[in-house]
Amino acid sequence: MIRSLRGYALEVFVLAREARTLPDFWRVLRVRLSSSKVGPLVCRRPIVVRVALRSMGRDVVLRSHATDISVLMELLLAGTYREAARLLPREPSVIVDLGANTGLAARWLAHRFPSARLVCVEPEPGNLSVLDANLEHLPNRTTVLRACVGSERRKVWLVTSNGSFAFRMTDEESPGEQVDVITMLDVLEVVGTARVNLLKCDIEGAEREVFATCVEWISRVDNAVVECHDPYTGKLLAADIAEGGARADVVDLIETPEFGCEVLTCKVLDP
Repeated sequence: MIRSLRGYALEVFVLAREARTLPDFWRVLRVRLSSSKVGPLVCRRPIVVRVALRSMGRDVVLRSHATDISVLMELLLAGTYREAARLLPREPSVIVDLGANTGLAARWLAHRFPSARLVCVEPEPGNLSVLDANLEHLPNRTTVLRACVGSERRKVWLVTSNGSFAFRMTDEESPGEQVDVITMLDVLEVVGTARVNLLKCDIEGAEREVFATCVEWISRVDNAVVECHDPYTGKLLAADIAEGGARADVVDLIETPEFGCEVLTCKVLDP
């Protein structure tokens, strides 16, 4: 109980520090509380808020009663992408975000690197609507591809067992509409001739097939941060990158066995 209270107090402190104004703090706190025991008292019905956050800018869009707040705390509290950001040059040219979700990581990276172009890939319609809203003030810097990423083009279904940030693709027929799968070569066609200074990949298990077939594109990537989902591990990822003709120089590894995944941050170098 004491440990959980400390964790909650730390979250509130981080949100208070991030919010630019008191109304911003109250709005984001309502979103946080919507998933707690006091949610019915503070935020009975689903809401969508726009808040100004110091590390992400103005008009950051968040949904209550969803997993948006978990993604936000992963960014602000856990610091999942801080080490990756330290690897980048002061003015990176291109950042590719595979599994962009609602665009919170993209907003964090865009705010930190105001000259970078972002290419975001996301397949889920509900997330896409919020992603569009979060990127609407950056029309000249962002491109959104509405698809999954895999080893080959095809149609798949989306399934989830863990809310709006854990959709994964399956080749088995499932309820709902099919979505397109594109490849990294398709993504790089959008990027053009520029190098990818950072590849962020959080695609709920599909990373295994993407990096198993990376030989044609891995040399275009300078740095990567990849969420590896069990049974795929950081070691297997490094092995696939080596098979693709490059070397993964690991600078950070975050292990979260309670969620069945680990996050590997690495420089991608010549072998």
